[in-house]
Amino acid sequence: MTGRRGFGQFQRTVPLPCEVRPDAVKARFKKGVLYITLPKTDPAKESRRRIAIEAG
Repeated sequence: MTGRRGFGQFQRTVPLPCEVRPDAVKARFKKGVLYITLPKTDPAKESRRRIAIEAG
């Protein structure tokens, strides 16, 4: 392996959960990072929960 990276088109299809508004999904690519915004539907916002994060 020479450590070279390939360049060109890349495509991946990801099914969205039902709780996402598909008409409001946005994506942008900046400095090599893909940012995706998946706005929740109103019923999904009501069913929020907290998840504890352990540091280790």
